[in-house]
Amino acid sequence: MEILSLLNQQLVKLLASSLQALDSDWWTSLALDKLTYQQRSFAVSLPAQALDRLDLAALLRIADQNWYDIANQE
Repeated sequence: MEILSLLNQQLVKLLASSLQALDSDWWTSLALDKLTYQQRSFAVSLPAQALDRLDLAALLRIADQNWYDIANQE
């Protein structure tokens, strides 16, 4: 389980820096809007930009849904 915790922490760091560079309203447009209905229902109750409070499945979904833009950042 330690590896999953480490993966979660590193994914939060990657997404926070990458998504902020893509859009000033990244929390809504690049995070919340990419989640499933259940994940979004939980995430909207969190403080804005609280990636560290999301579970690994939600983080992986955000990364997957934004992968093209993240990978092509300059």
